[in-house]
Amino acid sequence: IEQVRIAVANGARGAMAGRSLWKDSMAVSAETREDLLTNRALPRLRELNEAVDA
Repeated sequence: IEQVRIAVANGARGAMAGRSLWKDSMAVSAETREDLLTNRALPRLRELNEAVDA
């Protein structure tokens, strides 16, 4: 996230996100996957979005 903040401060207008958000949720049960996506991936995405919008 700090790298995104630095990039935005220097003119970037966005960031790319992928496996770093959801990779933990792939090799688990559906129930655990939903929990990980809701409680880990979504907060990560929100934090990234806040850094870009700052």
